[in-house]
Amino acid sequence: MDFQGTISAVGDTLCGWHFSRSATTAEEFAQKRFLGKIEYPDSNLSKGRREDAWRTWLESDKDLPDPTSSLLGPNWARAKLLIAEILKGFHLGPISFTNGSEFIPTEGFNSIESKLSKSVWTCTYDNFDLWADSVYHHHGLKQAMRKRFARLLATNNWDGREINKKLWLRYRNMPDYQRLIFNFKLSLVTEMVQGNRFSTVPKSNLKDRPICIEPLANILTQRRIGIGVRQSLRDFGVDLDMTAEKHRRLISNPKVATIDLKNASDRISLKVVKYLLPPWLFRYIEQSRSAMTLGLDDNYYLIEKVSSMGNGFTFELMSLILYAISRSFSTEASVFGDDIIVPNDVADLLLDDLQRGGFNPNYEKTHIRDSYRESCGAHYLDGHGYVESYDFRYPENIADVITTCNKLSRLANIYPSFRSLFVEVYRATPATLYAENPCKVTGAWRRKQEPFDSPKLDTHTVMSPFQFRKDGIPWTRSAWKRFRRYCQHLQLNPRGASLHYGFEWKDAQSAPSDVIAGTHWAKILMYLASGRTCCDTVKGKGVFKSFAVVTLSTGQSFRWSSIVATITRK
Repeated sequence: MDFQGTISAVGDTLCGWHFSRSATTAEEFAQKRFLGKIEYPDSNLSKGRREDAWRTWLESDKDLPDPTSSLLGPNWARAKLLIAEILKGFHLGPISFTNGSEFIPTEGFNSIESKLSKSVWTCTYDNFDLWADSVYHHHGLKQAMRKRFARLLATNNWDGREINKKLWLRYRNMPDYQRLIFNFKLSLVTEMVQGNRFSTVPKSNLKDRPICIEPLANILTQRRIGIGVRQSLRDFGVDLDMTAEKHRRLISNPKVATIDLKNASDRISLKVVKYLLPPWLFRYIEQSRSAMTLGLDDNYYLIEKVSSMGNGFTFELMSLILYAISRSFSTEASVFGDDIIVPNDVADLLLDDLQRGGFNPNYEKTHIRDSYRESCGAHYLDGHGYVESYDFRYPENIADVITTCNKLSRLANIYPSFRSLFVEVYRATPATLYAENPCKVTGAWRRKQEPFDSPKLDTHTVMSPFQFRKDGIPWTRSAWKRFRRYCQHLQLNPRGASLHYGFEWKDAQSAPSDVIAGTHWAKILMYLASGRTCCDTVKGKGVFKSFAVVTLSTGQSFRWSSIVATITRK
C-alpha cells in the first residue's frame, strides 16, 4: 500500500502553514514549538548545521575552567565532600549492551548478536585493561572472544596448538599467566583506535546536537561506570529512573526555579572532574574515556572535556556533579541530567557558581520567579496548568502521518489556532487510517510518548470534534458473522464496531527457523541476555505493514487476525 502522496501532502501542509495570532501564552508556546523543528528536508541545510555544530563543539573545549589556576569557591568544596559521601559504596556495574552505533559504523546492525559476532571490536589504548577485565568476567563476551580468535586462526591458516604452546612458554613463569595469555589473544581480535568520532543528531531547524560515537570496548566499560554511579545515587536516595517524573510534578510549585544549561555535557572539564571525584574513580574515568576525537575533517583532536553525549557515563556523571553543587545551596534541590530544580531564593547564587565551574546557563529555558517553568519535557504555566505541546517534523513514512494527525487532534481541542491546520492535514489522510474511537492495539507501536500523553499517538487517528466523518474497511457478511461469534465468546457487544487498518513497523531481520548451537552461538547468547527469543534486527531498515483492526464502541480493539485464529480453532 503506497502512501507517498499522503506523506508529501501532509509534509507540505505542515511546512507551509502560518498560524493566526495566539490567544494565550500556552498557545503561543505550542506554536513556537511546532515551528521550531518543522522544515522541508534539505541536505545542504543539514550539512551546514552539522559543520556549525562541529565548530561550536571545538570552541567550547578551549575555555573550560582549571581549578588549579582559579578557585571555584566554597560551595564546590562542599560539593566535593558530598560526592565522596555518595560514592563511598561505589562498585562497577554489570556489562550493559547499548543499541547505538560504534566507532566503525555498524550500518544498523546494533543487536547483541551483531556486537558479539559481526561488529569490529574497537578500543582505545588506555581502556584495554578495563576491557580485558570486563571480557574475562563476562560469559558471553569471553565466548565471543574465543570464537573470534578461532576465526582469526582459520583466516590466516595458523596452527592453534602451536600458538598456544608458544604463548605458554612465553608466560609460564609469570604470575597469573592464564590472564596474560587471555589478554594477548583478546588484543589480536581487538582493533586499537585513538578515540571516538564526532557526529550530530537533529535538535531543531536551526542547530544540530553534537554527539561522539565511542569504540565498542569503551562504551561497554563506560556503561559499567555509569551504572555504578547511578546505583550510588540510588543508595543515597536519588533514583534517576524516577527523577524525570518527579520533576514534572515539582514544576507545578511556583516557589521553585527551573535551570537549564547549554551543552552541559560538553562543559564538564576533565580537571574539574579530577578535583571533584575520588582518585580511584577518576582513574576509571580517565582509562575509559576517549582522550581524542576524530573530527569532520578526518583529523584527531585532543579534548579537554571529560566526555560528550554518546559516552556511557556522561549522563550519570553530569547528574552527580550538578546534584552535588545544587545540594550545597539547598537540600530541596533536584537534578536530572542538566535539568535543575531549586528554590527561587538560591537560584541566582547557584547560577553564579555554575558559571565558575564552566557551565553556561540557557536563559531561554531557565525560569526564576517566573509564572512559566519547564523541566524534563514538561511545561507548566501558573493559572493554566500543564501546557500541552509537541515537536513536529516532516513525515518520512505513514507512521509519522498517523502521529502527526493525533498530535494535531489533541492540540486542536485546546488551541483554536490549530483547528484549521488539523482539518487540512486530516483531509490529506486516507480513509483507511481513520478509527471511530480512540484505540490501543497491543504490540503495534513502542515509540517513546510525549509527556502527559494518555492515548497512544502513533496507532490510529483519533476522534476530534473538528474532524469530519471517514469510513474504515467495509464489513462483509461473512466477516460480520465471524466477528459476532467472537463477541459471543467474550460476552461483548458488537454493535457500533468499526473495521479499519492499523500499521506497524517490521524491522529487517534474520531469524533462522532452526537454531544450531555451533553456527548460531551469538544468537543463543542474545537469547540468554534478553531472557527470550528475539531477532537480529537491522536498525532503520524494514517496512510498514498494515493489519486489520476491529474497534468496539467502548474503545476496545482487537486484531482481525486474532479473531480469525480464535474462531477457526473453535
